[in-house]
Order: sequence, then C-alpha cells, then structure tokens
Amino acid sequence: MAKIWFCFEGDRQTLSKVEAERPVAECVAALKLTKEKYLGDNPKKVRFGKSGDPLASIRGGYRHVVVEVGKEEAAKAKGWKPGYYYSPLKPAEVSKLLNPKQA
Repeated sequence: MAKIWFCFEGDRQTLSKVEAERPVAECVAALKLTKEKYLGDNPKKVRFGKSGDPLASIRGGYRHVVVEVGKEEAAKAKGWKPGYYYSPLKPAEVSKLLNPKQA
C-alpha cells in the first residue's frame, strides 16, 4: 500500500504521521499522481518552501500532499519508482476523499 502524508512548508520536518494507506492505482486516480511528480527516495530531501522562511511557522498547518510508494508497490505498479510523489491536491481536499463520511 502507498502511504499518504500531509506536509508542512519551511524547515520543519516535512513528513509527519501517515494519514492513510491506499493502493497505488487508487492514489494515481484520486490524488492526480503522475510519474513526473517524483520527488526522490530520500525523505530528508522532501521539503517545500524556502529554508529559513520566517513566515512558514506563521502560515502553519499542512499545505502539501505526498504519496510514498514502497519498493514492493512500485514493482507491482509498472513504471513507478519507489519513493515520494507530489499530489497537486490540498490536504483538505484529500481528507474529504479519504473520509467522505466526515466531510
């Protein structure tokens, strides 16, 4: 299963807790993932915004969605590399998709 993360901007740890796990195919369709949105395989390099941005902590809250595709999932989903992919959807949109009863 692919892991869905909500992420901050700035110097804070980008990846926090896993919000949900879904099959890669479901993530591709629902979260608008594409292979071109590959961010790499090192979670320490998955950062958004500018380092040292003093407003990042003021803006607060999750601002981005990242999907982690593991080695096994990547092997099953042909053409996908293991690592992290950016979703163009906002965390609030993804929350509604993941938990439609709570929306």
